Amino acid sequence: MGYAFDQLSSPVLIAHRGASSQAPENTLAAFDLALKLHADAIEFDVRLTKDKHVIVFHDFMLQRTTNGKGKVHNKTLSELKSLDAGSFFDPSFQGQSIPTLEEIFEKIGSRTFYHIEIKNFFHPFNKLPEKVISLIKKYNLQSRVTISSFNPIALIQANHLLPSLGKGLLMQYPQTFTFVHKGLSNYISLKSLHIPVENVTKGIINHIHSMDQKILVYTVNDPKLIRKLVLWGVDGIFTDDPRTARNALMAEE
Repeated sequence: MGYAFDQLSSPVLIAHRGASSQAPENTLAAFDLALKLHADAIEFDVRLTKDKHVIVFHDFMLQRTTNGKGKVHNKTLSELKSLDAGSFFDPSFQGQSIPTLEEIFEKIGSRTFYHIEIKNFFHPFNKLPEKVISLIKKYNLQSRVTISSFNPIALIQANHLLPSLGKGLLMQYPQTFTFVHKGLSNYISLKSLHIPVENVTKGIINHIHSMDQKILVYTVNDPKLIRKLVLWGVDGIFTDDPRTARNALMAEE
């Protein structure tokens, strides 16, 4: 099976939480728009509800992007489904709900590629990786999905459950914590390293490529910076604005 993004031309254009500059992040509206804007893949975050359903949601708390309050993991799926996840962005999106991973797979299926971030850093031994892998298998999307996490344990668990699935390590400060990346690379088959744009250097890109891995950079919306990263040789760009990013990539061709 290999790495899902190997099927796409480099650099891969990944819609960060969907087309989140133009629609509420991590909602079906944002994902549908990302597809219309010809993003190569959609990126989103997954968490577990109190009753152990996999939902698509970024924050630990509900307040920023919904009309709810409190910690996500303390709420049942039914409670979360009752919330409005669109109005924070614009009143025209009122009624957008927090989607489940199964809903995303059911509605979008094989029409795109997926980059799924496993958000269980503070609950590193929960069942989230197991449930995500189970849904990937259920919808036969193994060749369309790559996963990542700041939590190495999640990647180890996923590797045990589905060794052939592409896995990437998220790191905030790769210059300081490269021993984590190196150690994990010796233990499981890592396909990529994902780092913030403010910490990327040409040297890091070359080093990761020397390990036969790819480097993906987040979150980049400035066309000049996108063109610079292309010249440096990055393999993937996470962007909130797929239209602008696509235009920048086309200008490089």
